Amino acid sequence: MKFSCLPEIKDNKYIALIGSGGKTAAMISLGQEFILEEQKVLLTTTTRIYPPEGMGLSLSQSLSELKSQVERGLKEKNLLVAGYGKESGKVVGVPPDWLHSLGTIPGLARVIFEADGAAGRPLKFPAPYEPCLPGANDLLILLLVGIKGVGRPLKRDIFHRPELACQHLKWTPGQIITPEMVVDLILHPQSYGRIVSHYPTLIFFNQVETTEEIKKARVIGERVVAAGKVKGGVIAFLRGNGKIHELIKG
Repeated sequence: MKFSCLPEIKDNKYIALIGSGGKTAAMISLGQEFILEEQKVLLTTTTRIYPPEGMGLSLSQSLSELKSQVERGLKEKNLLVAGYGKESGKVVGVPPDWLHSLGTIPGLARVIFEADGAAGRPLKFPAPYEPCLPGANDLLILLLVGIKGVGRPLKRDIFHRPELACQHLKWTPGQIITPEMVVDLILHPQSYGRIVSHYPTLIFFNQVETTEEIKKARVIGERVVAAGKVKGGVIAFLRGNGKIHELIKG
């Protein structure tokens, strides 16, 4: 099953990817699925990402100039990447309040953006200023969780901002991360709980390959849905190739 087969995704123009464990790859996969449906798609970020290979890239510190670049680019390609600039090899994100203006570009069907950074770790606890979202409520949130971090010790090579997990969840450094702990991570009001209770949200457990990983993802997903705190309540397991393996619906 593809991302774009989910009705929740089909019905939303603005889609934000947050969390950890493969957001950029998921964003690219989703954009490529939409262009197969002959839709024009803009990929961007409000943080920083490595520029996807083989895609047109528009950069400007002026909103009007960026809109003009994207509009011209969409006449030749159905999938473009946009940013504010480039620094240390990464695309610098646009201000969040630019997103809806970019969405008014003629013919543009989707604005898909990465709104959270995890430094390549499978799990994270967001800082108070993360994720970096626009003020409008007409967003669909895709929260990614890297299943590879479950069963591993709480260390910086696995977990982004572990000090916040220790502060708010009372975890200890080196503690083995269990499925139950990940449920708390997702739902805690200082973590992603403040996001998933407010915006329509789909939660994706990424790179679920082995029987043991499927079991872990299922335990977490069922408990998150049972808690009834996620606005949307759909959980999906993604294989390493980005395709949906299994769904849990609340």
